[in-house]
Amino acid sequence: MTTTTKIFVILVCIFSFILTPLVIAYAAQKENWRKLANDTRAELNIAYASQQSALAILNAEEARYAALQKRDLDRYLDLQQQYARLQTELGDLSRERDELKRSRDAWTTSASLLTAEMAVKTAHNKELTDAKEAALSGERELQTRNLQLVDRVKELDAQKGIVWLNPSQANNTYGLAMRAADAGEKGIASISDLAAAVNDGQSLTFGSNAEFYARPDGLKPLETAYGFEFGRANVKRMDTGLVYQALRDGQVDVGLVFATDGRIPAFDFTVLEDDQGYFPSYALAPVIRTEVLEANPGIGDLLNEVSAKLDDQVMAALNASVDVDKVSVENAAAKFLQDNGLI
Repeated sequence: MTTTTKIFVILVCIFSFILTPLVIAYAAQKENWRKLANDTRAELNIAYASQQSALAILNAEEARYAALQKRDLDRYLDLQQQYARLQTELGDLSRERDELKRSRDAWTTSASLLTAEMAVKTAHNKELTDAKEAALSGERELQTRNLQLVDRVKELDAQKGIVWLNPSQANNTYGLAMRAADAGEKGIASISDLAAAVNDGQSLTFGSNAEFYARPDGLKPLETAYGFEFGRANVKRMDTGLVYQALRDGQVDVGLVFATDGRIPAFDFTVLEDDQGYFPSYALAPVIRTEVLEANPGIGDLLNEVSAKLDDQVMAALNASVDVDKVSVENAAAKFLQDNGLI
């Protein structure tokens, strides 16, 4: 064996003695490392699993939180919409309140006006009722006065051998007339209306015959009774027949007429109401001598039948047939009697 070999063997032995424990230690350490690595890997797996579980829990919590955020956001947005809607409704309610207040105020004003109007109407109705009652009272008084006058005339004429039969409804008294269109335009229906118009400054001319102008129960007392005055310059005196033509042709505004004159309807005149009862009654009535009636009692019944058929309109129509249509008096009378079965 050579020296080199010996050295090599020695070195091998030395290294064997040195390396064997190291190898054994390394092997042992390697096993420990492997176990440590496995334990570490297991722990890491457990930690990873825990981390994944925690991450899943975190993700779930984040999802739940996101859902809660979305729910809260939806609630917030819904509350905002509700608030906006409530604000709009509140504005509408405020406007409705204001409108209701205005309506209430308007109703209150209307009620006040209605109450005032009703009070005015009540007062006006009372005035009308009082005026109507006064007019009726005046009419009744006039009728009573006329009846008393008729009875007095009957008594006086009876002393002369004259009998008065039943008076008719035809009253051929005086009247003041206007053109119907003119009276309607001026709102004049009565002598009181005429007086008010004159007193308000309307210049109305009056056509009259000379007798009525001058007689003591004519124009001047009429003006005094109704409280007005035409004025001297506004009174036109003329023949009775010319008054109707002057009124028709617009030469005068008011004319003196007789209530049953046929030219009143023919010329479309309106006779103003004598609401103060100034003019006396000129009722048409048949009269007969006492001895004639006693000898022919049936005549009284026949004349009363004729009297019962007469009124202002009938007499005006009969007068118109004579004055306007130029029918003779005899023919007009005969036709009237025939039409009414009196002959």
